[in-house]
Amino acid sequence: GFMGILGILSIEDIRKKQIPITILCAGSILGLIGHLYLRRIGLFDMMGGIAMGVPLYIISILSHEKIGKGDALLIGMTGIYLGLWSNVLMLWIAVLIASFTGMVFVLAKKIGIKDELPFVPFIFIPHQEIFSFFIQISFIAFSVLISEINFPFSILFNHLVTLIIFLVDYIVLRRKR
Repeated sequence: GFMGILGILSIEDIRKKQIPITILCAGSILGLIGHLYLRRIGLFDMMGGIAMGVPLYIISILSHEKIGKGDALLIGMTGIYLGLWSNVLMLWIAVLIASFTGMVFVLAKKIGIKDELPFVPFIFIPHQEIFSFFIQISFIAFSVLISEINFPFSILFNHLVTLIIFLVDYIVLRRKR
């Protein structure tokens, strides 16, 4: 289902830096059919989740694909499965993980500041069982790194990290009920 589609899209994004539209369409159709039978989320919640892809698609066009159109369409597809607020949370966490990873790669001189990272794997990560643990370790490590280089807002950032960890734990525990 959903995890398999994200896994395939992650591999394609890493290998080719493209997201096949056929897999996105198939995933969207499966999500809509699944919604008809399972009704895990409300119709308006699902439509709000789908609509999240629209502003990203517009940004993709205006930025000459600094954000890929496929990524924007993928966010719309994940909205079918997750609904609005879970999709917002997933996107937020994916952006944080991607930003952290990009920063580490740039600092380690593995990539340049202008290089692109495939984004789909960072959407795939929040859906894994290790999601909560990975997020906590990443934010704690990032928080230590920031405070070590005397970042001016390190205290504020540490409080933000704590809030994010509690939020992630709450969401993960809520989903397992």
